[in-house]
Amino acid sequence: MRIKAFGVNRMDLLEWEGQYPVPPQASKTLGVEFSGTIETLGLHITEKDFKIGDEVFGLAYGGLSLALPQKERRTYAEYVAVSAHMLIHKPKEMTWEEVAGTPEACIRICFIGDDYLSFGNENAAATQALYLVGEFSPGKSVFWHAGASSVSSAGIQLSKYDGASAVYVTASSREKIDFIVNVLGATQGFNYKEQDIAKEIKKSTGPD
Repeated sequence: MRIKAFGVNRMDLLEWEGQYPVPPQASKTLGVEFSGTIETLGLHITEKDFKIGDEVFGLAYGGLSLALPQKERRTYAEYVAVSAHMLIHKPKEMTWEEVAGTPEACIRICFIGDDYLSFGNENAAATQALYLVGEFSPGKSVFWHAGASSVSSAGIQLSKYDGASAVYVTASSREKIDFIVNVLGATQGFNYKEQDIAKEIKKSTGPD
């Protein structure tokens, strides 16, 4: 893969500060999210799936041979080697930067256009939390803690898109709550540093 853009997320920042556990053989190069173009294909990849020159984005781990040098599996670089299972075609209407910042926060199991992508990484993702753990279906209300975080920000928008009846959130400041409600479209926000969240939720939703 030839890299066009890469994402910067919490894991990268923690790793940079030496606070994120990585395998002892891990490269000092950072990064797991990326967008770019396919330069070469492995022996078992058919043109039905991908072809040289395709514009794609994805994650640079999971499903890769452990024999591959660690430095070739990180995305703060010009090139990266990845598993085809971790790729999805880039939508034409999205920029390189937008898609590069999508995978870690937004995608675990997700439909984008006509493509289906299943990521087996261990990150806490909005789709996993909403559908696999929360068993969400249209018409239900949703509560997202730490609504200004990347995962919750994605989850708020996904909840609204898929027909949530209401979306409630918490945040640590009035400024964050205003952003979450006015920009991301949450129904109501609560300051978890100043308010009793359980009581506030009951006031908004009723005793049940």
